[in-house]
Amino acid sequence: MRSTKVEGIILKYKNYDEASRLFTLFTKERGKIKAVAKGVRRITSKRSGSLDLMSHVRVSLVETRGLPLITEVALVDSFDALKGNLKDFSLSFSVLEILDKFFEEEDLNEEAFMLTLGLLRRAGRLTGLKRELSLAYFQFKLLALLGLDPITSFCVKCMKDIDGHSEKVVFNPSEGGVECPYCSGGVKGLSLLNGTLKLISAIKTTQFDNLAFAVISPGNVYELEEMIKVHIEASLNEKLVASKILVGLK
Repeated sequence: MRSTKVEGIILKYKNYDEASRLFTLFTKERGKIKAVAKGVRRITSKRSGSLDLMSHVRVSLVETRGLPLITEVALVDSFDALKGNLKDFSLSFSVLEILDKFFEEEDLNEEAFMLTLGLLRRAGRLTGLKRELSLAYFQFKLLALLGLDPITSFCVKCMKDIDGHSEKVVFNPSEGGVECPYCSGGVKGLSLLNGTLKLISAIKTTQFDNLAFAVISPGNVYELEEMIKVHIEASLNEKLVASKILVGLK
């Protein structure tokens, strides 16, 4: 049986039999994969603590006729700072959920893996509004990487440049973009302030650490989070589990 080593982030797991679990990992070398870890449900298992949700791990796999078997695990980072309370965990869990929903098995995308790893490392060092913004920043960049980013620079109806509008524009999830004040009459969507549009424009062209945090308001970040959420859910045609948890916290 062939043995391989991969570096990955644990997206989810479920019980596989009385003593084993089936893990879904987003890996650098192979994209999203599933693998079984035998015996990890036993109290005496030394590997179970390393195989936690969101953890960055290096694992040895043995290929079988069925699913690969995890034989060795080395924990790189558990990102415990992102699991301190339900809100932080839910925001971080949304990242894992999006990766699982948008990527097929063995769909290799090293850039998306490095983007995810960078986000988890950065978010673990941040707190409050900056942490929330870092997660929204990641989601926007991931959508752009997949060619699914929302249209925000011009009106999806009249195609006119949206910059400079002092009035609120509306994000229409069914159209995948914003509509100017002249085209959005009667449209059910999410209203966006001019400051939120400026934040989106900055995200498109600026590294996270270079964003002008002093002029970013909680309202702008909230609107950005809501826009990304409804856009993703419209793209998937289903509600995200993390969104349901966050609604309950508000």
